[in-house]
Amino acid sequence: MKEYRKTILIISAWLAFMIASVGFFAVYPPFARATEPVLCSGGEISRATPDRRRAAFQCTRAGKTTPLNPFHLLGVGTLVYFPPILVAMMLLYHFYVIPKYKGLKETS
Repeated sequence: MKEYRKTILIISAWLAFMIASVGFFAVYPPFARATEPVLCSGGEISRATPDRRRAAFQCTRAGKTTPLNPFHLLGVGTLVYFPPILVAMMLLYHFYVIPKYKGLKETS
């Protein structure tokens, strides 16, 4: 049952990337604040435009506003979302998949 680890890592990384890339920060901007320590240390991340179709974010630090590179936000967002998704996938596997597998193995 150890062969599942690589699969769970790959699926978790893919899910984290997809959540970060589909504009999750544009839908709910407060989640972009999870990337503040890396992208905007000592400042605050906010939306540059109120338009819900464009996800332009900016960093305000010491009264100076600079735009954030969306690819940096995507990469750091993927790294931020990866650990909780990995934990959720491991719990799902251990409490749902393994019992189902054991039940199927006993009946056959």
